[in-house]
Amino acid sequence: MTSEETRKRLGVSPRTLERYVRDGLLKKYRRKIGREVFYKRSEVEDLLRIRPAEDTDNQ
Repeated sequence: MTSEETRKRLGVSPRTLERYVRDGLLKKYRRKIGREVFYKRSEVEDLLRIRPAEDTDNQ
C-alpha cells in the first residue's frame, strides 16, 4: 500500500504514520530504485486490530 492509502486506512496523519514507523508498529518498504514508500497490507490490518482507526476530526 502507498503511504496515502495506508494513512487513509488507518485514519491517521502523515506525522502519526511516521511515528508508527519510528515506534516499530509498522515497517516501511522501498523499491530498490525510487523514493516511494510502501507498507504491507497485512501489517496495516494487524495494526488496525491493535489500534482501531483514530478519529480524524480531531486532527
